[in-house]
Amino acid sequence: MDEGEAYDLIRRKLPGALRFIEKNLDESLLDISRSLRKSATPPSETLLAAVERKTQSLIGGRAAADLRLSLMSGAGASAASHHGVESYPEIVQGNLMFGLEEICQALSGKPFAPILVLACENVPLASATCPGGFLFGRRRNWDRLERVHLFKRSRDRLIAGRAPALELKDLNRFLAEIWRSELRSWEKNGLARIIEPLTADDSFLNAPDFPAQASLLNRGLWDMRFKSRAAPTLAFLSLEGLASDCLLEDLARSNSLAFQLIEDRQALAVILSRLCGVSGCWERALLDDPSAELLKDRSRPLGTVLFWEVSPLGRAAPMGLSASGERLALVGPSLSLPLRPNDLRDALAAKEIMPGLFLSFATLGPGHGLRTYGGVYMADYLPRMFRTLKETSLLSEEMDLSWAGGLVAGPLPIRFDSGLPGGDGIFPAGAVELAAAGPFGDDFFHALGRLKLSEIWTFSASEWYIEETRPPERSEGWAGVTGKMRSVGDSLRLGPT
Repeated sequence: MDEGEAYDLIRRKLPGALRFIEKNLDESLLDISRSLRKSATPPSETLLAAVERKTQSLIGGRAAADLRLSLMSGAGASAASHHGVESYPEIVQGNLMFGLEEICQALSGKPFAPILVLACENVPLASATCPGGFLFGRRRNWDRLERVHLFKRSRDRLIAGRAPALELKDLNRFLAEIWRSELRSWEKNGLARIIEPLTADDSFLNAPDFPAQASLLNRGLWDMRFKSRAAPTLAFLSLEGLASDCLLEDLARSNSLAFQLIEDRQALAVILSRLCGVSGCWERALLDDPSAELLKDRSRPLGTVLFWEVSPLGRAAPMGLSASGERLALVGPSLSLPLRPNDLRDALAAKEIMPGLFLSFATLGPGHGLRTYGGVYMADYLPRMFRTLKETSLLSEEMDLSWAGGLVAGPLPIRFDSGLPGGDGIFPAGAVELAAAGPFGDDFFHALGRLKLSEIWTFSASEWYIEETRPPERSEGWAGVTGKMRSVGDSLRLGPT
């Protein structure tokens, strides 16, 4: 294997991310942040009001009003996160990169705005990014990232958005297990810095559910990274929750994108057909009058048609499309809904269903004018979703959706040097590593802003190769090649304190 093979694999699997990298290779991270946070078109009043309403209790009325003004100027949102503990290195570093303009404004004494992060809540607590616990930057023998769980494993299948609040006994049990574990000393220290303050935080312990706690916890993680008090506020919201607020109005308005999507059977047929098999959408089996047995089969990655069914226990299941003559219905394992705006609206208000990624992004983006930027997969599927919408009569050809290929999670400018040899030595820094090494002064963030994609690309590509290929599929000599790829370029290097 040589470097060319690694790049070819990335080109095949992550073409959208690679296009963004190649287009912006010589741009600094600060310039990229600035370009992603500017638009001439403000979002709809419906969306602005929903964001302000949701953030007032999280970040305070003044900051919520400042966020509204920032969105009116076209700032957009980072949407690569999952609604839980934000510890995955690509996501953690991505949100820092997305917010760099506001961070540097704050540190320079200039006016700055809060940063909006939208997180997908329809992911199990034990999903790949471990929203129900913490991921570390280091890998187990060059394979999966090391992880620890905050919740008992019996809750693994709960989606993060419906998980119950963590109690004091859960935090104490977690800390006791951590100190007894074989984790590295800096990992234990980093986790202790994060968790121990929560055991005395009434606002966290009295929060009504885990999503509310995750918003508080992630804002705390964000604040821990800054020595200076002058740092922008992080507003961490549910992607589906914000989309649902907009949909509750849209499904009552005949001129909205969502209403027309449901009612225009010809346009709907085009979308359902052309997005089959696309990440974030649905598989063909869900359009062929799916059975209850198929919908309950969790061994198959089916996606969902427009909405997920959410059980009272807090588990999500796919919905398929059932046809009986001219009548269409969305069906799940235990729910059948006529495909009519009012019926869908009622089920959404009752929290029996939750919008899927396609409907969420279509609603927030072309539906309400919010620019959402994501990770290496989203850089492929979001432009395809929007192109397909434009191929129908639902969107104007003049609508500017070129921003949809923007990348905020994937490039890795911050490395952690443990001082140990091999794969346990130098690796991407996630939330635990940043907690173990921080907080950071102004120089750190200004240096981060000066880095160019060309300087961090090769290290990032080595991580993508490892992440995208299972061990049996890796070419002979891959470890040596990726090792070389990780040794070139530049980055910010941290170490345990």
